Amino acid sequence: MALNAKSYLELKKNGFIRQKQENFCSARCKSSAGEFTVAQLMTIKNVAEKFGKNFIHITSRQGIDIPFIPLEKIDEVKKILSVGGVEVVTGMTITACKGTEICNFAWIDTTRLAKNFQKLFGGRELPHKFKIGFSGCPNDCMKVSTNDIGIKGGVIPMSFVENCKFCGACAVACPVKIISVNRKEKIFSLDSEKCINCGRCVRACHFDALRAEVGFKNVSS
Repeated sequence: MALNAKSYLELKKNGFIRQKQENFCSARCKSSAGEFTVAQLMTIKNVAEKFGKNFIHITSRQGIDIPFIPLEKIDEVKKILSVGGVEVVTGMTITACKGTEICNFAWIDTTRLAKNFQKLFGGRELPHKFKIGFSGCPNDCMKVSTNDIGIKGGVIPMSFVENCKFCGACAVACPVKIISVNRKEKIFSLDSEKCINCGRCVRACHFDALRAEVGFKNVSS
């Protein structure tokens, strides 16, 4: 079953990627902001065992590929995946870290943002492999700066010195050491120009002397 250019494009539109091995393809299973349900994973497992070679590939875009699907089994595989709630898709992909729902460091709800963007743009075919990514904080676990559109959560720390106990916890927490606290002289200073907006100082303060003005950065490549 040789593929010509037209049939290859049809294959891709249906969420299957041609392999270098003749007569085989990979089913590209789409996650929802990096999430798969247990039921979806069981469906993928069953397909990989029955039609593939009993393994899957985790992609860098938070999807799952099931390789070595025989071309003649595509319709059957797609039906089984669909019944199991698994969508196969190529085109634009949108990734996200766990965000404020789970992560202690996140400042923005990356999961909600990614799912909204997925509804608007997910799976669209564009002239090149267009990528959108969301990271909840400057740790940038998703490496969103390598995306065409990359959004990274962060904060501007706002100081309220009248509440400060000059304990120095914020200075210890700051990874770039741009906070200075002099307990004896009752002096607090923060070099905002060198701030990386991680907000660790805000979380370290238990006296409401630092508060977070939450926002995001567009760090697109």
